[in-house]
Amino acid sequence: DYDPITNFTITGVRGSNYITVNSYQIISNSNKILIDVNIPMRSGNFGGSFILIDIVYSQSTNLTNDMIAKVFYEGGESFDPVNVPSTETSKFKILFANFGRVLGLVKPYYRDVSVKVLYRNTSVVATNEIDGSHIISSLTTNSNVNNVMLGSYRLDLIPPGTYDIEISSSKYRTLVMRNVVVKANEVTNIDMVVLSNIPFSTEAREEQSVVSLDDGRTELIVPPGALLNDFSVDIVLRDATTEEKEGVKNTKSVGSFNSINSMKVYELIMRTVPGYDIFENPLKSDVILKFYYDESYITSQGWSEDKLSIWYWKDTTKEWVRIGGKVDKQNNFVYIKTRYLHRVYAIMSDGNVKKDGVVRNLKASPNPFTPSIKGTSVDNRYGMLKITFDLDKPYDKCKVKIYDMSGKLVRILECDGSFGQGEVYWDGKDHDGVYVRNGTYIFVVVAGDTVGYRGTVILIK
Repeated sequence: DYDPITNFTITGVRGSNYITVNSYQIISNSNKILIDVNIPMRSGNFGGSFILIDIVYSQSTNLTNDMIAKVFYEGGESFDPVNVPSTETSKFKILFANFGRVLGLVKPYYRDVSVKVLYRNTSVVATNEIDGSHIISSLTTNSNVNNVMLGSYRLDLIPPGTYDIEISSSKYRTLVMRNVVVKANEVTNIDMVVLSNIPFSTEAREEQSVVSLDDGRTELIVPPGALLNDFSVDIVLRDATTEEKEGVKNTKSVGSFNSINSMKVYELIMRTVPGYDIFENPLKSDVILKFYYDESYITSQGWSEDKLSIWYWKDTTKEWVRIGGKVDKQNNFVYIKTRYLHRVYAIMSDGNVKKDGVVRNLKASPNPFTPSIKGTSVDNRYGMLKITFDLDKPYDKCKVKIYDMSGKLVRILECDGSFGQGEVYWDGKDHDGVYVRNGTYIFVVVAGDTVGYRGTVILIK
């Protein structure tokens, strides 16, 4: 039974999945539709089976019909009411063209993501003209919803006009899409958007972390007190650029590739709180980066898991610099601890690398270097001395001691050596925070109680 409305026409009735519509009949001058269907005898649920009623309409108002459904079973004596679950309704809507609809997709599909229609250039949530309620949607996070994509949203009953669409969450940065035009009787489809993580906080008292949305496993873990500044990080797994592939040829200690064209890299997209890009980022103490790898990718390149290492891309010289790392073959991770975050990393096989001595494969760059007095992230690529190395075994702590040419100790840099590698940076300051003079400086790497390496660096201001 339904409310009879003369300005729409039922043009067809059909079934889905296990329901076959044998025939249907519209009773003249009445409010009844009789549908004869055939459903095969079977137990269990019907996997979302339903009956579709096709309607052509032309109407100047929005119509919602309260449908009262009854069923007459073969061999029965009368029509019995259809039980509607408490979470569902027996209504169908005929949506007229005096409003529009916005559809879109958000990644990740986190359950507390809220999508709102705002009046343009305000923070005021728009309302519909049917019941005056706010136009807000959440994301579909249930994979059992038929014909609806995970992470999708639907904003309905929007009066024609130009609006802003705000996507917000407790876990991700708020995103506002400006000047979205909504037209009557039209659906506005918005391209998928990827939310950025909210910034790490220097004030956090608990561990903070972000996980790559691409593989769901690669992760940056930040212990309390490890940061010098607030910033956000999004980890993207992507194909290597032509320049990054060519850089492998400039790095002698990288193992050979079976297919350099399939090379993958991990990019850390770092931003300040206002949203400006950060190319490199010094830290107060060690953080953990755990890079996930697919065994099939490693095998396809002809590599052994025992020889995997982490490398970072040195944009200034177009080469890869080896960091090393701890390989977890059971869970397919390579771990590093570092006090300096680079923009691009890769998992590659070791080629001709040093295997003797306590401190191995040390790289100090740039050398010479000019301290980045302004402290900008662009300057850091040139104005921070980065010292990377791996070790003959894990050590609780490693120290890099810096001396001037008279033998005076200028600075001590510490790092965690428990993963068998280390990375520190020197900003050109002494232990009092004062920039040192131009000249040549000696650095000594101490692992445990053993002096493992001595080198020199030139500082020019």
